[in-house]
Amino acid sequence: MIVWIAAVGLGALAATGGFKRLRRVQTVLACDPSGLGRALEQVASGEDLRRLENRFRAAGGSREAELIDAALQPSEPRRVAAINEVLSDLDSELGWGTDLPASCAKIAFLGSLCLAIVTALAGQASVAMLAWVVGWGAFGVVAPLLAGRAAERRAHQQRKEIDQLVGVVLAVAARADDRQPTARGGVDSEPPDV
Repeated sequence: MIVWIAAVGLGALAATGGFKRLRRVQTVLACDPSGLGRALEQVASGEDLRRLENRFRAAGGSREAELIDAALQPSEPRRVAAINEVLSDLDSELGWGTDLPASCAKIAFLGSLCLAIVTALAGQASVAMLAWVVGWGAFGVVAPLLAGRAAERRAHQQRKEIDQLVGVVLAVAARADDRQPTARGGVDSEPPDV
């Protein structure tokens, strides 16, 4: 009885570990980047972009808010640095756990193999029990690998959509770059270095 439960537990835990990466990749951004890009193309001003940033912050979409804030930086060097920082953070999050599915598959394979050997050496191995162990072991190998492939495809798609979103946000920010005159009568600029 213990062998049956151990085989199910091993296969299920390996599959769960593999799906963790897929869940993580799917939740990097709070919304769909391509849909957000289409919506942002309708934004007319920097003020509208700031309001949208505040809504994202209030809703918990911090990466989207960080991206908009980065695009609205007052000078080109600050803007580039801020956008690169956000993109680096997003890339790091999209790359999280790349080895996890393969590791889970290895653990399931080796665990099932050990379980089958110990069961056979203990003299309790029946054909049904070995088929059960091998079946759950195969599930524990295949499920995380398939989840890992799906996560890689989704991460690649997310990266492309995020790049397009950055282009749209920068275009909207450039349209909004009609900076307001300051109290001195000049144009807003970067504060002087001290």
